[in-house]
Amino acid sequence: MSQSYVKLFSMLVVTLTTLPLPAQNDGPAKKLRESVSLNTDGNVVKQIGTIEDYIDDRRWSSAFDLIEQLVHADGTRLIEASPNRYVSVADFCNMLIARLPQAGLAEYRTKVDTRAKQWLEEARTADDPEPLRRIVRSAFSSTHGDNALWQLGEWSWHQNEIAAARNHWTKLLPPDATRTVPVLRFPDSEFDPAQVRARLVLCSVMERDQPRAAYELDLFTQRHADATGELAGQSGNLAEILKSVLDSMKDWSQAASVSTPSSFASNVARNHRLKNVVAGGPRWAKPISLPRRFLSKYAKSIDGGPLSFHPVVVDKTLFINDANSISAFDIQTGKPQWPSEDDSPVVYSTLKRKDADTLTYPLAGVARYSMTVHDGTLFARMGTPVSRAATNEFNAGSEIVGLDIHNEGKLVLQISSRAIPTGNLTQAGQQWQFEGTPVAANGKLYVAISRTRPALQSNIASFDIETQRLVWKTQVATAVSNIDNAHNLMGHQLLTLGEDSIFFATGFGALAALNRRDGTIRWIVTYEVPPSRSDVKVLSDPDRNGLLPCVYDRGSIIAVAPESGHVMCYGAETGLLRWEKKLPDTIRHLLGTSQDKVFVSGRSLWSLDLATGRIAWRHRTTDPADFGYGRGLLADNFVVWPTRERILFFNQATGYTQRVGVLPLSPITIRGGNLLMTDGVLLITRPREVIGFPSTQPLDPSSKVGSGL
Repeated sequence: MSQSYVKLFSMLVVTLTTLPLPAQNDGPAKKLRESVSLNTDGNVVKQIGTIEDYIDDRRWSSAFDLIEQLVHADGTRLIEASPNRYVSVADFCNMLIARLPQAGLAEYRTKVDTRAKQWLEEARTADDPEPLRRIVRSAFSSTHGDNALWQLGEWSWHQNEIAAARNHWTKLLPPDATRTVPVLRFPDSEFDPAQVRARLVLCSVMERDQPRAAYELDLFTQRHADATGELAGQSGNLAEILKSVLDSMKDWSQAASVSTPSSFASNVARNHRLKNVVAGGPRWAKPISLPRRFLSKYAKSIDGGPLSFHPVVVDKTLFINDANSISAFDIQTGKPQWPSEDDSPVVYSTLKRKDADTLTYPLAGVARYSMTVHDGTLFARMGTPVSRAATNEFNAGSEIVGLDIHNEGKLVLQISSRAIPTGNLTQAGQQWQFEGTPVAANGKLYVAISRTRPALQSNIASFDIETQRLVWKTQVATAVSNIDNAHNLMGHQLLTLGEDSIFFATGFGALAALNRRDGTIRWIVTYEVPPSRSDVKVLSDPDRNGLLPCVYDRGSIIAVAPESGHVMCYGAETGLLRWEKKLPDTIRHLLGTSQDKVFVSGRSLWSLDLATGRIAWRHRTTDPADFGYGRGLLADNFVVWPTRERILFFNQATGYTQRVGVLPLSPITIRGGNLLMTDGVLLITRPREVIGFPSTQPLDPSSKVGSGL
């Protein structure tokens, strides 16, 4: 097993050991000047201080009474659990109780055990997980709390919600006595740690993450070599059972890899790795267009506009959208997939209702367009690309549409941003706008929404796909608007799915993790953003702004502070900072992870160690012609990286250049753009066209031209 993989998993929060995690930042952190406002309350902080005083004085009854009052009144508010890291008041109180000395814990259980037992019996009688969730929320450290966690894990497992099962079972592991930052663990579970850890290995098996499962099995064997029991329908030595299950799994593929690109960055974890990298001569080119208003300021630009388009491919069909239409092309020929009478590729259009040119106020920002495919439905955000409207702008509407890709793009879903409740707020700027394209899972859509009055506010909303009704809406953060009130800001903030959480980088200094089922906040971390984020010219410069949703990989969340070189890695379960790295570059693309490395790009291309954040290799240049231009991709063992004049292929492990070439399209030379590869075709999406290149022979990973260091 590679040393890099051992190093990576030694720092995972979801671990099979209870040793201190060397890469986990548990110590005191510098308090920064936050640019966002969260749902906090100074009075809540004072009450928490009073509770901690009661605990220090062993006034258990007074502490528990105040906790009950506080959670009932302000349980969903946030409190700073460690510098720049916030959790809900309810979770923080559960952490306090779980860390009580034995005398305090016994007193607490006399208070809550009766109702916790009743909820446990209700769950068993009705075969319903909701009473179990009630125990975890309201009586986590009761005598029956570990039973609730165990049964919720079993329930999730049988529902094929493997990530949720892992989350519940992990909380049964003994707490790390050396950790100074609070995280939630059951204090004294009666469940055998060997049984718990064996199930965590099975979770990795079911997620088809072979390296993680193999590493966890190795640790399990070291700790529990003689443990026996029942597991996976077998009885006997647990380590031997796990080994047989692992050996029986063939044709492994990591969970982050999918066969075709189905969303921005090719999947909703924003972490896609392709196979069969190819690059031949151009086969076809098709024009695409932005509304006149978006292109006018790029009239003199050599590029002809920003790289706004991020298509997807499903069943050999290329889908691409702009503000007003969705088009479908055959991936091999570039011809319309389902042509209309006039041979148009358009399968959906909003032009009959409203065009972006009807906006009253000028635009700031960069227009972006992406889509998501889930269970045979293509989802897209349509309408004006304005996510944060000017104070008196009434024409900035948006909608989410769903097209049946097995029925020639038939419209099957349509949700207007104007249908999202605003309370009693009805003025311009107080209406919600969809930020970007939604992600989908388990019959639900999840999408970021925003509005500019009474303050700039970012929320996440969930909709039921079948009924198209709002399921929940959760506030993430507010901020003072970073542009003047006379501009419409074009944005496209995207969500990321990982395990059973939704992750959201707001773009103005906050990163949040929410429970996918009910929208409750698991944690929010804050970070500084450059003052230039308030400059309209900076926000409108495509060379200084990229589409930067966070990336999920095996218990880690990687994020980039916008318009900066700051790359950060957090524990997905806890929000604890693992590392941060300041690069001398403006990062515009977070390409993903592969081979235990994180790949990011701006003018240059950077490879960082996933466990530590240290630079593994880099490709830097001072020649503007060789600056990065467009979003690259990870394929096989390569980083495929576009510049304006050529596409470069780098070995992911070493940074050696595998192939350097200019892609000609007689009589001109093709410039770079956003790359996509699928079904033996390399696609370059330019500001005003998509170009398809057919397959040639795959590259040889062993060849090398030069070093990327």
